[in-house]
Formats: sequence, structure tokens, C-alpha cells
Amino acid sequence: MKNTNPYIVNFDDKLHSSPYSISLYRYWRQLHRQQRLFIIAIVLLCLFIYIGYRSHGAEKMKKLPEDYHRQEVVKEKQAWQRKKIEQIESNKVKVQKRIFSNPINERQIAVRDAMRHAWKAYRTYAWGYDELQPISKAPSIWFGIGLTIVDCIDTLYIMNMTEEYNDAREWIATSFDCDANSVDKFNSHFEITIRILGGLLSIYHLTGDEIFLKRAVELGDRLLINFNTPTGLPLAEINLKRKAASGYRWTSDSALSEVGTVQLEMRDLSRISGDQ
Repeated sequence: MKNTNPYIVNFDDKLHSSPYSISLYRYWRQLHRQQRLFIIAIVLLCLFIYIGYRSHGAEKMKKLPEDYHRQEVVKEKQAWQRKKIEQIESNKVKVQKRIFSNPINERQIAVRDAMRHAWKAYRTYAWGYDELQPISKAPSIWFGIGLTIVDCIDTLYIMNMTEEYNDAREWIATSFDCDANSVDKFNSHFEITIRILGGLLSIYHLTGDEIFLKRAVELGDRLLINFNTPTGLPLAEINLKRKAASGYRWTSDSALSEVGTVQLEMRDLSRISGDQ
């Protein structure tokens, strides 16, 4: 019975009267029986493949070890680190070893002998400590990181004091340690930079020996902590062992001379290491 009320909508009539649905139905009816069977077979095959793929994927995921994703993250991190190292190596500045001759006159010999006398006393009474107190012959600790050795090794090399230089190099290679208990205190960021980092950079420029660059990078990474400030200006003091930075206790300001001076060592380290 046809609906004569204009305010009542018969959705069945609307659905069956859709031109699209009628044309699609007519097209399907006009197909040959074998064609319809072929289309149905294709649809069923696609459905079967999809279900099989889903089942295989789920089974494969079950077989993955529990730490699979963690291993993948570790692999990606290692790959990134290798790429970073390769990039740093390619950016490094090549340093040529310099050769110095022995003293050739009385004045040069006298200077070298004075250096050898002072070094022998330090080697005997304060080896590995920062300084020697000459009157008491007692060792003195300032930084706790072998200041005299690092600060003087370039002089030993320039004076061609081979035996003394080799001893100093061996100590830096085996005993230089930013995690030692002796460095567990706050010291001047400025003094450590110009004396320790500067000494390591200086001897590296003279010899090209990678052990000095390695130690300089280790120390430089610690010193970077002091630059983590809102202004980028370094704090005045640092505890190398605890990796902690602090300002001066007597002022909250920065000394312009200290801020400017440390740029020389830090920028040179960045340049020769290729790590910018």
C-alpha cells in the first residue's frame, strides 16, 4: 500500500528506490553465472589471505623475545653512536709531531739541568700529587689530579728530557682519573681549565699522541657541566668527581677574565676533536 501522507517518510522505499543500488543489483543480475562465481571466489581468496597474514603476524610476534624492542633500541643507539664517532673522526684536525733538539749551549744546558733538579725532587717526594712543598718535602693537593705532571709534560718534551717525559706520559695514560677520590671537592673551573686542560692540549699539539687528546676530551666533558646556565656563562667552581657545578660563595657574579680565558681551551678542544 502506497504511503499517501506527505509527512511520513518510508525509508524502505527510499532504500529500494536508490538509483545506485538498483544499477548495482541490475549489473550483478546481468552477469553470467560463471562470472559471479569467479568474483565470489576472488573475494573469498582475498579474505583467506588476509586472515592467514594476520594469524602469521600474530604468531611471529609471539615468538619474538621479550626484550626484542629494547634490543632494537640499543642497536639503533649503537648505530647512531658509530655514526657520531665517524663524523667526529672526519672532522678532527690532524696534528703533526714536532721534534726538538738537545741543548746546544751552556745557558740551555743550565736551564735543562735546573728543570731536571726540580723534577727529580718532585718525582722522589710527591709523585702523582699536585705539587711539592720544597722546604718540608711534603706533597700538596690542590686539584687532586697530578697538576705538576700535566702542567710540565710539554716542557719535558721541548727540553728533550726523554726519560722524564716517558714517566709523565705513563702516569697520564694509566693514573689520570677524573673519578678519583682526591678530586672529590670543589675547585676553580678557571684554574683547572688553563692548567690541566691547557697542559693536555699543549702536549697533544706537540706530539700528536692520541692519549693526550683522549684525556683532554674526558676532562672537557666534565668541564662542560659549568656551562649549563641560563646565560651560557660558566659557573666558577666544579667538583669533577660528582659532576657538580657551583658559583663563588662570596659573589653571584661571574669574573669576565675567567669567562673569556677558558674560551681558548674549550674552543681548541672542540676544533681538534671534531666534536662541536
